[in-house]
Amino acid sequence: MIFILSAITGLILPLAHARDSATIDYNISSTFVTATVRAIESETKSVDSGYERTVQQVVLHVNDGEQKGKILHLENGILGDRKDMELAVGDRVIVEVLPKA
Repeated sequence: MIFILSAITGLILPLAHARDSATIDYNISSTFVTATVRAIESETKSVDSGYERTVQQVVLHVNDGEQKGKILHLENGILGDRKDMELAVGDRVIVEVLPKA
């Protein structure tokens, strides 16, 4: 099974349109790498606004690209009881890497 995660390496995208759009650079390039799940550090269930959510803290090993060999610690959010969104050790994922600001 292959999942797509987004790894932000120092960049937070604006969630709302700012009044002065001239100061925002919307031409952000990203790259994609593959990674393997090495460990599930924790799994926490919660209810937020009436929706069940499980959060996995995962450890990934990057398999290719400029980040090859790097270890990433990311959060995987699972909505409700979506077994298809759960990660397990050994799963391969695709990670989007955004440039630092």
